[in-house]
Order: sequence, then C-alpha cells, then structure tokens
Amino acid sequence: MVEVLRDVVERSCFTVNSLAGAAGIPQPTLQRFVSGEQTLSADNAQKLCDYFGLELVREINWTEHAEEAWSEYENEAWNEYVNGEESGWTDHESEAWEENSEEAWNEYVEENWPDPEWDADDFQGWKEEHYGDWEAEERYRWDREEGAELYKEWVAENYDSWATVEREEFEAEVRAELEAVPYVRILDDE
Repeated sequence: MVEVLRDVVERSCFTVNSLAGAAGIPQPTLQRFVSGEQTLSADNAQKLCDYFGLELVREINWTEHAEEAWSEYENEAWNEYVNGEESGWTDHESEAWEENSEEAWNEYVEENWPDPEWDADDFQGWKEEHYGDWEAEERYRWDREEGAELYKEWVAENYDSWATVEREEFEAEVRAELEAVPYVRILDDE
C-alpha cells in the first residue's frame, strides 16, 4: 500500500508543498515519504487516501495467514508443551526410565559381579566405581531405543488433542491482533 500511495503522489500534478497543504499533512513529512526516507503514519496515509478518493486497506486471506502463522508457531509451542509440567511427558519418561534402569542395573550386576563373597560395603564401593559409567551408557542407549519408541507412542496419544486446543487458542489470538490493525480487511473463505 505504501508503494501505491507513493506512486499516486508522484503521478499527481501537485507539488509536495501544495499536496501537503491540501491533504493536511506536514510538508517535511510528505517530502520524506515521497523520497523514501520514511513511511507515513496511519493517520497521514488515511489523509492522503481521503484526498485522492482511495481506500486504505490491506486484504489478508485468513486461511493462508492462519496456516502460515501456525506453521511458524507450532514446533516451538509443541516443544514448550512437551518440556513443561502440564504435558506429563517428563514424568512419564522418568517413570519409564526408572523402571528400565532398575531392571537393567540388576542385569548388569548379575553379569559383572566380581565376587559372590563380597559384603554390602564391598558392593557399595563397586557400585560407586561402576554405576556412573553404566548409567550414562544405558541412558544413552535407552533414549535412542526404548525412550524414542515411548516418545513416539506418547506423541501419537497426545499430539492431536493438544494441537486442536492450542491451534484454536492461537488462531483466536492472531485474529484478534489482526483485527486490531488499522486498514486491514480479513478475507474469510466462503
């Protein structure tokens, strides 16, 4: 719309001084607009449109705009949801890991126990020496295998309901923001 207004002003037979006076816009403001140094405020743009008998409107296809806005927002919002407390994923993952790690640690101990004659103190020392490395390796393996599969299942169960509610709320906010912008006409599909 800015380029259209600039073109109308340049094609008119008026000087910047006479047009500024006739339209009620300060001459320096109109001069900077015509030269491309600045844009016009909404009020001054409306004054020019009124003077030339133009309608200052930007038409926006709601369906396209909403889809584009959602696609930019969706991944970040989903990740925030997944990592937030309300989703339950973190608790779900932690519980599954705890179940797995206890069983896997017991298997590791059975396979790698050095001496069946050791007492609890011997075991504690052995555990302190081995557990950290074992846990890091096992967690890495679990995250890539069982954890990844668990996440896929959880997403399949939770994404659609989250997206339905989140998108509805998001689109309502975007539309309200758009409706508050002067000189915007929202085109709904009919």
